[in-house]
Amino acid sequence: MNTLFILLWMPIAVTTSNVSEAFPDAAGKVAQAKLSSLLTADGLTSTDANNQFAIDITAVPTESEVVAGPPTQIVEKMTMTLTFVDRMNKAKMATYEQEVRGVGTTKNKAYLEAVKQLNLSSNEARTFIQAGKDKIIAYYDQEAPRILANAKDAISMRQYEKAMYLMAMIPTDCKHYAEAQKLLLEAWKAQINMEAEQNLALAKAAWTAKQNDEGAIEAAGYLSKILPDAACYPKAQEFYAQISKRVNEDRAVRLEQLRSDMKLEHEQVEAARAVGVAYGNHQQPTTTNYMR
Repeated sequence: MNTLFILLWMPIAVTTSNVSEAFPDAAGKVAQAKLSSLLTADGLTSTDANNQFAIDITAVPTESEVVAGPPTQIVEKMTMTLTFVDRMNKAKMATYEQEVRGVGTTKNKAYLEAVKQLNLSSNEARTFIQAGKDKIIAYYDQEAPRILANAKDAISMRQYEKAMYLMAMIPTDCKHYAEAQKLLLEAWKAQINMEAEQNLALAKAAWTAKQNDEGAIEAAGYLSKILPDAACYPKAQEFYAQISKRVNEDRAVRLEQLRSDMKLEHEQVEAARAVGVAYGNHQQPTTTNYMR
């Protein structure tokens, strides 16, 4: 019996909202990267910042200490707060706080070390993650029919990328996931067929304009973009074969013509040389008498 393994998929953005001198941009980026990595194990995939759902990170320094050296060390403690948010509806869905501590030779280095201590292994963190996931799934269970309808409308208007984006947002645990995947593949096939037809037309236009090596190279560039899954792929392959045959034939003709031209030039040189020799042979010697 074949078993189909489906990776858990729940796209979500990871953002920071209080980047400041107390929580510098570099620390914010490290925190985003660390959280994105931690979320992968839970089937939460970090996507672009335009996603409706996000986990927002805020960090508030709570204590700072300078430890005499050498070298002098700075200890920074902060409270990191993670919040599941529905940004479209401006709603908070779940919140989790963690105290972190970092040590460095500067404040920024201490902040960077502090955010690296973020983890999701505690029971509170697990409860937070599950609560956020449950609310996202509940949202899509309710709203997926509307989203599917929007995707179908997008397909009918040949807005295939929009349709694929809408379908890609639906998580695997949603009860409408299978339908969304079917529609996603439909949009993808329509997209590659549309692009393939466009590239085939461009290839034919390039070849019609310049039926030589230059035109063949340009046409082949367009044909190379046509995926094997495209409906017109066999036509593209057939057209490529026609171009290759024509180019090879033209090259053979040009080579033969070049050989003929070289032979003719050689014969003309030999003939000219013969004429010159003959002319010289028929000339009488010329004597100049300087005696007067």
